[in-house]
Amino acid sequence: MEKIYLETTAVFGRNGGLMPISFIWEDQTVQVKVLSVMTLASTKEGGAGYRYSCRAQSKQFFLFFDGERWYIES
Repeated sequence: MEKIYLETTAVFGRNGGLMPISFIWEDQTVQVKVLSVMTLASTKEGGAGYRYSCRAQSKQFFLFFDGERWYIES
């Protein structure tokens, strides 16, 4: 799998959790609805981060945050 890094806008909630609200895809801003969040250790490339189950434009997908950058997998 290849990581596709995205320019992402996220906010911190009152509980301190980080939530993505939108990202840029093909020069367009895509609004994101987060369905669930899971702490995740990467078994393929090492490290840890968060996996966000999201919905945008009628599609469901995973958005990852590795502590520095946001990405999806292709």
